[in-house]
Amino acid sequence: MKKNLFLLLILCFLFFSCGENESPGTGITWNKIGLDGKVIHKLSVHNNFLYAASDDGLYRKNLSSQSAFELIGLSNQNVEAIIVFSDNEIMASVIDRSNIENSNIQQTKDGGVTWEMMPAYFGGERKEPAFDLIKHPDNPDILFGAGYLVVAKSEDRGQTWSPVWGFWEGFASGTSVVAINPSNTNEVWAGGQGGIENGYLVRTKDENNWDEWYDLVPNPSVAKKIVFDRQNPQSIYVGWEGGLLRTQNGGQSWSTLIDRVEDSKFFFGIAISNENPDLVFAGGWLKKFELPQPFILYFSKDKGNTWTEKKYAAESFGGIYDMEIVSTPSAEHVFAGLYRGGVYEIIFDRSGL
Repeated sequence: MKKNLFLLLILCFLFFSCGENESPGTGITWNKIGLDGKVIHKLSVHNNFLYAASDDGLYRKNLSSQSAFELIGLSNQNVEAIIVFSDNEIMASVIDRSNIENSNIQQTKDGGVTWEMMPAYFGGERKEPAFDLIKHPDNPDILFGAGYLVVAKSEDRGQTWSPVWGFWEGFASGTSVVAINPSNTNEVWAGGQGGIENGYLVRTKDENNWDEWYDLVPNPSVAKKIVFDRQNPQSIYVGWEGGLLRTQNGGQSWSTLIDRVEDSKFFFGIAISNENPDLVFAGGWLKKFELPQPFILYFSKDKGNTWTEKKYAAESFGGIYDMEIVSTPSAEHVFAGLYRGGVYEIIFDRSGL
């Protein structure tokens, strides 16, 4: 009897000392930190806060405490893109998929207490949705936004917009991502899907001349995520429907790192360690919407040449919609925003990597 009791105590100690969802000896902890059941379109880390743009408003969580996510505005609205200028000033793109004319860009300057629409809408003669928004790393008054078949620029913090690639009211599913190379801030990349489900990627170094790629992945496809290797400004990772690609020479040639054309997996999530640029994380979503799907995270220790796949079986809605990373000397904290699965923090103990 005493022997069985002692064994039970040992098992309980192992279970509770491993973190919320860690298997002993793996060095990986999977923690759901909130927003279960919501679609998480975008994650952003700023000043130790994690922001989550969802299909039910904008949320914020203090990463230095055990506090839950707090709603900071736009309840019952579908928020798909955000720019966090400061803890008080935030811009959000609200997209009404049932009636695009109701889409708008809103801002708060008091941390979400009050919100107001921007004075000029995003678009030409007609309004169109801003599928992505970013600010220039050197000048926060310069913004870029992605519409249907357009990349637009604002030089007055979102008061007005002008196309720098494409044109307003273009025939396309949408330009879903726009990004600036942090090592060369004149270099703007964008990608999305055209009107016949044709995936595309574009890049400029001067906003006048653009390079365009239309056949990097078999169609139908769409470019969904662009991430830069800070160690090598010519190395860029692009997540597509059907695969994860990388160039190491600024787009002169491309290699497929993960091929998922057969099941059309969308690679929404890519993150590179801030401590070790050889360490890359990736994840995606299968186009199942209301149906469950596995929660799978890929990681590579050699810049994507080889990959290890980790699956967390306890989550039914495991499709990854976005990803952020916080690197510390002891661990990698990968934040995954899921489609109907909320937000997870996956902690990789550095000693086990």
